[in-house]
Amino acid sequence: GLNVQEVCIRSLLAAFCFHTYQQ
Repeated sequence: GLNVQEVCIRSLLAAFCFHTYQQ
């Protein structure tokens, strides 16, 4: 199944990568 913690971590990691890529 899906873990809330895993989803949170993936979401944060994706947002971080996206933000870094924007710069």
